[in-house]
Amino acid sequence: MVAIILLIAWSFACWAANITFCGILAGEKNYPEIKWLILGAIFPIIALIAIAGLPDHSEKSTPKIETINPKE
Repeated sequence: MVAIILLIAWSFACWAANITFCGILAGEKNYPEIKWLILGAIFPIIALIAIAGLPDHSEKSTPKIETINPKE
């Protein structure tokens, strides 16, 4: 009986940690944290893999294209 309770507690702790990691990772990549917290609660592993694979969504991560004016 104790083993079952420990298994349930361990599963809940892993689920809660996964939700937290989804929110933290989404915040670092400038995506809405609440959205990814909810997705992490509903689809734990899939959401974590998805947010880990997304590119950084900040202005500094987008490459700036400079045009060269040949007349100058």
